[in-house]
Amino acid sequence: MSEVKIYSALLCMGDASHYIDCVLAYDYDQLKAENEVLTLRVMAGERQELDALKSAPVVMPNRMTDGAADYAYARYSAGWNACLDEFAHLNGGKP
Repeated sequence: MSEVKIYSALLCMGDASHYIDCVLAYDYDQLKAENEVLTLRVMAGERQELDALKSAPVVMPNRMTDGAADYAYARYSAGWNACLDEFAHLNGGKP
């Protein structure tokens, strides 16, 4: 990181005066350029991590059967299977 000098200045506006901190435009431009480089590096690293995650296999659980006489189980299995179907649809596959 570049060394930046901060200058304090007294700003007078009418009856009010305030101390403000200032940096030179050259220092500001250097920091802005360094920030852009660091941002691109972070984005490239995140892209590599995302690509690695996308290429990793995902093991999905099995579908549930509707063979149970229990009403709660039948409703649960219908919701479970619907989630698996939607997951497959979002990934471009078929259930």
